Amino acid sequence: MQAGSLLMLSLALLSSSTAGATEHEELPPYDSSHPVEIPPIGPFYGVRLRGLGGAYTAVAEGAEGTLTSLASLANRRPDEAGYFHWDGMFSWLFPAGDLDLTNSGEVTPAGLRLLATGVLVRFGPLGVGLFAESMGMTEPSGRGREVRTNRAVAGAAYALPGDTWIVGAGIHSIGYLIRQTDSEPIETSHPHLGADILFRPTDKNYRFGASLKLRGIADLREAPTSDMPPAVVRPWEASFGTAIWLGDGSINKPLPNTEISLPRKPARTGMLISADLFLIGPPPREGAPAAGLEAYFEDKLQLTRQRMSLGFRVGGETEAIPDKVRIRGGFWLEPSRFNDVRGRLHWTGGLDFLLFTFFDYQWRASMVFDLAAQYRVAGLSLGLW
Repeated sequence: MQAGSLLMLSLALLSSSTAGATEHEELPPYDSSHPVEIPPIGPFYGVRLRGLGGAYTAVAEGAEGTLTSLASLANRRPDEAGYFHWDGMFSWLFPAGDLDLTNSGEVTPAGLRLLATGVLVRFGPLGVGLFAESMGMTEPSGRGREVRTNRAVAGAAYALPGDTWIVGAGIHSIGYLIRQTDSEPIETSHPHLGADILFRPTDKNYRFGASLKLRGIADLREAPTSDMPPAVVRPWEASFGTAIWLGDGSINKPLPNTEISLPRKPARTGMLISADLFLIGPPPREGAPAAGLEAYFEDKLQLTRQRMSLGFRVGGETEAIPDKVRIRGGFWLEPSRFNDVRGRLHWTGGLDFLLFTFFDYQWRASMVFDLAAQYRVAGLSLGLW
Protein backbone atom coordinates (compact mmCIF):
# COMPACT_ATOMS: atom_id res chain seq x y z
CA MET A 1 0.00 0.00 0.00
CA GLN A 2 1.42 3.33 -1.05
CA ALA A 3 -0.25 6.71 -0.65
CA GLY A 4 0.27 9.53 -3.12
CA SER A 5 0.59 13.17 -2.25
CA LEU A 6 -0.86 13.76 1.23
CA LEU A 7 -0.22 17.45 1.72
CA MET A 8 0.47 20.40 -0.56
CA LEU A 9 0.98 23.93 0.73
CA SER A 10 1.13 26.19 -2.34
CA LEU A 11 2.24 29.82 -2.24
CA ALA A 12 2.44 32.34 -5.07
CA LEU A 13 6.04 33.62 -5.12
CA LEU A 14 5.91 36.29 -7.77
CA SER A 15 3.31 38.92 -8.62
CA SER A 16 1.51 38.93 -11.96
CA SER A 17 3.10 40.37 -15.08
CA THR A 18 1.22 42.11 -17.88
CA ALA A 19 3.62 40.92 -20.58
CA GLY A 20 1.78 39.10 -23.33
CA ALA A 21 -1.68 40.27 -22.24
CA THR A 22 -4.01 41.83 -24.79
CA GLU A 23 -5.44 45.27 -24.12
CA HIS A 24 -9.20 45.60 -24.58
CA GLU A 25 -11.70 48.41 -24.35
CA GLU A 26 -13.35 49.34 -21.09
CA LEU A 27 -16.06 46.82 -20.36
CA PRO A 28 -19.70 47.80 -19.84
CA PRO A 29 -21.52 47.08 -16.55
CA TYR A 30 -22.71 43.53 -15.97
CA ASP A 31 -26.19 42.71 -17.31
CA SER A 32 -28.06 40.10 -15.25
CA SER A 33 -29.61 38.55 -18.37
CA HIS A 34 -26.28 36.78 -19.03
CA PRO A 35 -25.30 33.57 -17.22
CA VAL A 36 -21.75 33.37 -15.89
CA GLU A 37 -19.39 30.81 -17.42
CA ILE A 38 -17.13 28.78 -15.14
CA PRO A 39 -14.46 27.68 -17.61
CA PRO A 40 -12.12 24.73 -17.27
CA ILE A 41 -9.01 26.20 -15.66
CA GLY A 42 -5.43 25.14 -15.12
CA PRO A 43 -4.21 22.32 -12.88
CA PHE A 44 -3.82 23.93 -9.44
CA TYR A 45 -3.51 20.66 -7.52
CA GLY A 46 -0.99 17.80 -7.55
CA VAL A 47 2.74 18.38 -7.86
CA ARG A 48 3.16 15.74 -10.54
CA LEU A 49 0.17 16.76 -12.65
CA ARG A 50 1.05 20.45 -12.50
CA GLY A 51 4.76 19.85 -13.14
CA LEU A 52 3.88 17.89 -16.31
CA GLY A 53 1.90 20.85 -17.60
CA GLY A 54 -1.36 19.01 -16.99
CA ALA A 55 -0.59 16.45 -19.72
CA TYR A 56 -2.16 13.64 -17.71
CA THR A 57 -5.01 12.09 -19.73
CA ALA A 58 -2.90 9.05 -20.69
CA VAL A 59 -0.68 9.07 -17.57
CA ALA A 60 -3.80 8.61 -15.39
CA GLU A 61 -2.16 7.66 -12.10
CA GLY A 62 -3.02 8.54 -8.50
CA ALA A 63 -5.72 10.55 -6.78
CA GLU A 64 -4.49 13.80 -8.34
CA GLY A 65 -5.42 12.47 -11.79
CA THR A 66 -9.09 11.85 -10.96
CA LEU A 67 -10.48 15.10 -12.38
CA THR A 68 -8.38 14.68 -15.53
CA SER A 69 -9.32 11.03 -16.13
CA LEU A 70 -11.43 8.68 -14.03
CA ALA A 71 -9.27 5.84 -15.38
CA SER A 72 -6.80 6.98 -12.69
CA LEU A 73 -9.03 5.21 -10.16
CA ALA A 74 -8.10 1.73 -11.48
CA ASN A 75 -4.77 2.34 -13.22
CA ARG A 76 -1.53 1.95 -11.23
CA ARG A 77 2.08 2.90 -11.36
CA PRO A 78 4.39 0.00 -12.22
CA ASP A 79 5.46 -0.44 -8.57
CA GLU A 80 1.98 -0.31 -6.97
CA ALA A 81 1.39 -3.93 -6.06
CA GLY A 82 -1.15 -5.54 -3.76
CA TYR A 83 -4.82 -6.32 -4.32
CA PHE A 84 -5.92 -3.52 -1.97
CA HIS A 85 -4.44 -0.07 -2.51
CA TRP A 86 -5.35 3.51 -1.64
CA ASP A 87 -4.16 7.00 -2.46
CA GLY A 88 -5.01 10.52 -1.33
CA MET A 89 -4.01 14.15 -1.86
CA PHE A 90 -4.67 17.61 -0.43
CA SER A 91 -3.81 20.97 -1.99
CA TRP A 92 -4.26 24.51 -0.66
CA LEU A 93 -3.37 27.61 -2.66
CA PHE A 94 -3.06 31.17 -1.32
CA PRO A 95 -1.86 33.56 -4.06
CA ALA A 96 0.26 36.39 -2.68
CA GLY A 97 -0.58 38.64 -5.65
CA ASP A 98 -3.29 39.17 -8.23
CA LEU A 99 -3.80 36.57 -10.97
CA ASP A 100 -5.54 36.53 -14.33
CA LEU A 101 -7.03 33.19 -13.42
CA THR A 102 -8.95 32.37 -16.62
CA ASN A 103 -6.89 34.29 -19.23
CA SER A 104 -9.59 36.91 -19.59
CA GLY A 105 -7.37 40.00 -19.54
CA GLU A 106 -9.00 40.86 -16.18
CA VAL A 107 -7.04 40.39 -12.96
CA THR A 108 -8.65 38.55 -10.06
CA PRO A 109 -8.35 40.40 -6.71
CA ALA A 110 -5.91 38.97 -4.18
CA GLY A 111 -8.69 37.54 -2.01
CA LEU A 112 -8.48 34.21 -3.83
CA ARG A 113 -8.48 30.73 -2.30
CA LEU A 114 -8.14 27.36 -4.01
CA LEU A 115 -8.64 24.05 -2.23
CA ALA A 116 -8.59 20.52 -3.64
CA THR A 117 -8.77 17.10 -2.02
CA GLY A 118 -9.26 13.57 -3.27
CA VAL A 119 -9.11 9.94 -2.23
CA LEU A 120 -9.35 6.62 -4.07
CA VAL A 121 -9.50 2.96 -3.07
CA ARG A 122 -8.61 0.04 -5.34
CA PHE A 123 -9.58 -3.60 -5.14
CA GLY A 124 -7.63 -5.41 -7.84
CA PRO A 125 -8.99 -4.19 -11.19
CA LEU A 126 -11.70 -2.01 -9.60
CA GLY A 127 -11.20 1.50 -8.28
CA VAL A 128 -13.60 3.99 -6.71
CA GLY A 129 -12.96 7.53 -5.54
CA LEU A 130 -14.01 11.09 -4.82
CA PHE A 131 -12.41 14.41 -5.73
CA ALA A 132 -13.47 17.99 -4.94
CA GLU A 133 -12.06 21.40 -5.83
CA SER A 134 -13.22 24.81 -4.54
CA MET A 135 -12.30 28.28 -5.75
CA GLY A 136 -13.35 31.28 -3.66
CA MET A 137 -12.99 35.02 -4.26
CA THR A 138 -13.64 37.65 -1.59
CA GLU A 139 -13.88 41.26 -2.66
CA PRO A 140 -11.14 43.29 -0.91
CA SER A 141 -12.92 46.65 -1.38
CA GLY A 142 -15.21 46.13 1.61
CA ARG A 143 -18.49 45.73 -0.28
CA GLY A 144 -18.73 42.24 1.17
CA ARG A 145 -19.24 40.26 -2.03
CA GLU A 146 -18.09 36.65 -2.02
CA VAL A 147 -18.16 34.27 -4.97
CA ARG A 148 -17.34 30.58 -4.67
CA THR A 149 -17.38 27.90 -7.34
CA ASN A 150 -17.03 24.20 -6.59
CA ARG A 151 -16.53 21.18 -8.78
CA ALA A 152 -16.55 17.59 -7.67
CA VAL A 153 -16.64 14.09 -9.10
CA ALA A 154 -17.58 10.69 -7.70
CA GLY A 155 -16.81 7.75 -9.93
CA ALA A 156 -15.50 4.28 -10.54
CA ALA A 157 -13.15 2.61 -13.02
CA TYR A 158 -12.62 -1.00 -14.00
CA ALA A 159 -9.85 -2.79 -15.88
CA LEU A 160 -11.31 -5.17 -18.45
CA PRO A 161 -9.89 -8.73 -18.65
CA GLY A 162 -6.34 -8.60 -19.92
CA ASP A 163 -5.74 -5.18 -18.27
CA THR A 164 -5.38 -3.54 -21.69
CA TRP A 165 -8.47 -1.34 -21.39
CA ILE A 166 -9.63 0.67 -18.38
CA VAL A 167 -13.02 2.36 -18.50
CA GLY A 168 -14.23 4.93 -16.00
CA ALA A 169 -17.45 6.85 -15.46
CA GLY A 170 -18.78 9.24 -12.86
CA ILE A 171 -21.00 12.12 -11.86
CA HIS A 172 -19.41 15.55 -12.07
CA SER A 173 -20.96 18.56 -10.40
CA ILE A 174 -20.55 22.31 -10.60
CA GLY A 175 -21.65 24.38 -7.64
CA TYR A 176 -21.94 28.11 -7.15
CA LEU A 177 -22.44 30.45 -4.20
CA ILE A 178 -22.73 34.22 -4.13
CA ARG A 179 -23.07 36.29 -0.99
CA GLN A 180 -23.71 40.01 -0.58
CA THR A 181 -23.30 42.09 2.59
CA ASP A 182 -26.07 41.42 5.14
CA SER A 183 -27.94 39.01 2.84
CA GLU A 184 -28.48 35.28 2.70
CA PRO A 185 -26.18 33.48 0.24
CA ILE A 186 -27.65 32.13 -2.98
CA GLU A 187 -26.35 28.66 -3.74
CA THR A 188 -26.97 26.14 -6.51
CA SER A 189 -25.38 23.09 -8.12
CA HIS A 190 -25.92 20.84 -11.12
CA PRO A 191 -24.68 17.30 -11.86
CA HIS A 192 -23.47 16.15 -15.28
CA LEU A 193 -21.88 12.97 -16.62
CA GLY A 194 -18.31 12.13 -17.55
CA ALA A 195 -16.65 9.08 -19.10
CA ASP A 196 -13.00 8.15 -19.66
CA ILE A 197 -11.05 5.36 -21.30
CA LEU A 198 -7.40 4.30 -21.13
CA PHE A 199 -5.56 1.95 -23.51
CA ARG A 200 -2.53 0.42 -21.75
CA PRO A 201 -1.29 -2.76 -23.46
CA THR A 202 0.43 -4.96 -20.89
CA ASP A 203 4.25 -4.84 -20.89
CA LYS A 204 4.32 -2.10 -23.53
CA ASN A 205 5.83 1.34 -23.16
CA TYR A 206 2.92 3.50 -24.35
CA ARG A 207 -0.61 4.48 -23.40
CA PHE A 208 -3.50 6.34 -25.03
CA GLY A 209 -6.38 8.01 -23.20
CA ALA A 210 -9.56 9.96 -23.88
CA SER A 211 -11.86 11.88 -21.57
CA LEU A 212 -15.26 13.52 -21.99
CA LYS A 213 -17.17 15.72 -19.55
CA LEU A 214 -20.62 16.86 -20.57
CA ARG A 215 -21.80 20.43 -20.12
CA GLY A 216 -23.41 21.62 -16.91
CA ILE A 217 -25.97 24.37 -16.27
CA ALA A 218 -26.75 25.43 -12.69
CA ASP A 219 -29.84 27.66 -12.52
CA LEU A 220 -30.16 30.05 -9.61
CA ARG A 221 -33.38 29.37 -7.76
CA GLU A 222 -33.85 33.00 -6.76
CA ALA A 223 -34.98 35.64 -9.25
CA PRO A 224 -31.81 37.45 -10.43
CA THR A 225 -31.24 41.05 -9.44
CA SER A 226 -29.08 43.62 -11.20
CA ASP A 227 -25.93 41.91 -9.95
CA MET A 228 -27.10 38.29 -9.73
CA PRO A 229 -26.72 36.02 -12.77
CA PRO A 230 -29.62 33.77 -13.83
CA ALA A 231 -27.37 30.70 -14.03
CA VAL A 232 -23.83 29.39 -14.02
CA VAL A 233 -22.76 27.34 -17.04
CA ARG A 234 -19.83 25.07 -17.73
CA PRO A 235 -19.06 24.01 -21.33
CA TRP A 236 -18.32 20.43 -22.30
CA GLU A 237 -14.68 19.29 -22.26
CA ALA A 238 -12.86 16.61 -24.21
CA SER A 239 -9.20 15.59 -24.11
CA PHE A 240 -7.07 13.07 -25.98
CA GLY A 241 -3.65 12.06 -24.70
CA THR A 242 -0.68 9.80 -25.16
CA ALA A 243 2.14 8.80 -22.81
CA ILE A 244 5.35 7.10 -23.94
CA TRP A 245 8.16 5.61 -21.87
CA LEU A 246 11.60 6.05 -23.48
CA GLY A 247 13.98 3.63 -21.78
CA ASP A 248 14.24 0.21 -20.20
CA GLY A 249 11.23 -1.71 -18.93
CA SER A 250 7.54 -0.99 -19.26
CA ILE A 251 5.03 1.34 -17.61
CA ASN A 252 2.10 -1.06 -18.11
CA LYS A 253 2.30 -3.94 -15.62
CA PRO A 254 -0.50 -6.48 -15.11
CA LEU A 255 -2.93 -5.31 -12.44
CA PRO A 256 -3.23 -7.42 -9.26
CA ASN A 257 -6.24 -9.77 -9.39
CA THR A 258 -5.60 -11.82 -6.25
CA GLU A 259 -4.71 -11.09 -2.65
CA ILE A 260 -1.24 -12.52 -3.30
CA SER A 261 0.87 -10.04 -5.24
CA LEU A 262 4.63 -9.62 -5.11
CA PRO A 263 6.22 -6.16 -5.00
CA ARG A 264 7.73 -5.05 -8.29
CA LYS A 265 10.16 -2.36 -9.31
CA PRO A 266 9.15 0.29 -11.83
CA ALA A 267 11.12 1.19 -14.93
CA ARG A 268 13.39 4.03 -13.83
CA THR A 269 16.15 4.29 -16.43
CA GLY A 270 14.51 6.49 -19.03
CA MET A 271 11.98 9.27 -19.47
CA LEU A 272 8.21 9.55 -19.54
CA ILE A 273 6.81 11.87 -22.25
CA SER A 274 3.13 12.83 -22.23
CA ALA A 275 0.99 15.05 -24.45
CA ASP A 276 -2.67 16.09 -24.45
CA LEU A 277 -4.91 17.83 -26.95
CA PHE A 278 -7.99 19.32 -25.28
CA LEU A 279 -11.16 20.97 -26.54
CA ILE A 280 -13.62 23.21 -24.70
CA GLY A 281 -17.06 23.49 -26.23
CA PRO A 282 -18.99 26.70 -26.75
CA PRO A 283 -21.17 27.79 -23.84
CA PRO A 284 -24.79 26.59 -23.96
CA ARG A 285 -26.75 28.72 -26.42
CA GLU A 286 -29.93 28.80 -24.35
CA GLY A 287 -30.79 32.45 -23.81
CA ALA A 288 -28.16 35.20 -23.71
CA PRO A 289 -24.43 34.58 -24.31
CA ALA A 290 -22.34 33.70 -21.25
CA ALA A 291 -20.32 36.26 -19.30
CA GLY A 292 -16.78 35.92 -17.95
CA LEU A 293 -16.28 35.13 -14.26
CA GLU A 294 -13.50 37.57 -13.43
CA ALA A 295 -15.18 40.53 -15.14
CA TYR A 296 -18.45 39.65 -13.39
CA PHE A 297 -16.68 39.80 -10.05
CA GLU A 298 -15.86 43.43 -10.86
CA ASP A 299 -19.46 44.17 -12.02
CA LYS A 300 -18.38 44.20 -15.69
CA LEU A 301 -19.76 42.34 -18.69
CA GLN A 302 -17.25 40.42 -20.81
CA LEU A 303 -18.94 38.03 -23.23
CA THR A 304 -17.33 34.66 -23.95
CA ARG A 305 -16.72 33.30 -27.42
CA GLN A 306 -19.58 31.35 -28.94
CA ARG A 307 -17.30 28.73 -30.46
CA MET A 308 -15.04 25.86 -29.44
CA SER A 309 -11.58 26.48 -27.93
CA LEU A 310 -8.50 24.33 -28.53
CA GLY A 311 -5.32 23.89 -26.47
CA PHE A 312 -2.51 21.43 -25.82
CA ARG A 313 -0.27 20.22 -22.99
CA VAL A 314 3.19 18.58 -23.11
CA GLY A 315 5.27 17.20 -20.24
CA GLY A 316 8.29 15.04 -19.43
CA GLU A 317 9.59 13.29 -16.30
CA THR A 318 12.67 11.28 -15.33
CA GLU A 319 14.51 10.08 -12.24
CA ALA A 320 17.74 12.04 -12.51
CA ILE A 321 19.12 9.99 -9.60
CA PRO A 322 17.24 6.65 -9.37
CA ASP A 323 15.33 6.32 -6.08
CA LYS A 324 16.57 9.76 -4.98
CA VAL A 325 15.61 12.65 -7.29
CA ARG A 326 12.85 13.06 -9.89
CA ILE A 327 12.63 16.03 -12.23
CA ARG A 328 9.77 17.03 -14.51
CA GLY A 329 8.84 19.89 -16.79
CA GLY A 330 6.34 20.90 -19.42
CA PHE A 331 4.34 23.60 -21.12
CA TRP A 332 0.73 24.15 -22.09
CA LEU A 333 -1.24 26.51 -24.27
CA GLU A 334 -4.23 28.01 -22.48
CA PRO A 335 -6.79 29.26 -25.00
CA SER A 336 -8.77 32.34 -24.19
CA ARG A 337 -12.55 32.22 -24.02
CA PHE A 338 -12.80 35.87 -25.06
CA ASN A 339 -12.55 37.50 -28.51
CA ASP A 340 -10.13 40.26 -27.55
CA VAL A 341 -7.63 38.15 -25.58
CA ARG A 342 -4.95 35.88 -27.03
CA GLY A 343 -4.07 32.41 -25.78
CA ARG A 344 -1.07 32.26 -23.44
CA LEU A 345 1.73 29.76 -23.00
CA HIS A 346 2.53 28.33 -19.55
CA TRP A 347 5.90 26.88 -18.51
CA THR A 348 5.84 24.33 -15.71
CA GLY A 349 8.30 22.19 -13.79
CA GLY A 350 9.11 20.50 -10.51
CA LEU A 351 11.42 18.33 -8.41
CA ASP A 352 10.96 15.42 -5.97
CA PHE A 353 13.62 14.65 -3.33
CA LEU A 354 13.62 11.46 -1.26
CA LEU A 355 13.91 12.47 2.40
CA PHE A 356 13.80 9.32 4.57
CA THR A 357 12.00 6.05 5.20
CA PHE A 358 9.67 5.79 8.20
CA PHE A 359 7.64 2.68 9.04
CA ASP A 360 8.26 1.27 5.54
CA TYR A 361 7.00 4.48 3.90
CA GLN A 362 9.39 6.60 1.86
CA TRP A 363 8.79 10.33 2.32
CA ARG A 364 9.61 13.01 -0.23
CA ALA A 365 9.70 16.79 -0.49
CA SER A 366 8.64 18.43 -3.75
CA MET A 367 8.44 21.81 -5.43
CA VAL A 368 6.44 22.87 -8.49
CA PHE A 369 5.88 26.04 -10.53
CA ASP A 370 3.60 27.31 -13.31
CA LEU A 371 4.60 30.56 -15.04
CA ALA A 372 2.74 32.58 -17.68
CA ALA A 373 1.75 36.16 -18.48
CA GLN A 374 -0.19 37.62 -15.53
CA TYR A 375 0.20 34.28 -13.78
CA ARG A 376 2.97 33.22 -11.39
CA VAL A 377 2.40 30.28 -9.03
CA ALA A 378 4.84 28.04 -7.17
CA GLY A 379 4.39 25.51 -4.40
CA LEU A 380 5.96 23.10 -1.93
CA SER A 381 4.74 19.64 -1.00
CA LEU A 382 5.37 16.87 1.50
CA GLY A 383 4.15 13.37 0.61
CA LEU A 384 5.08 9.77 -0.08
CA TRP A 385 7.59 8.72 -2.68
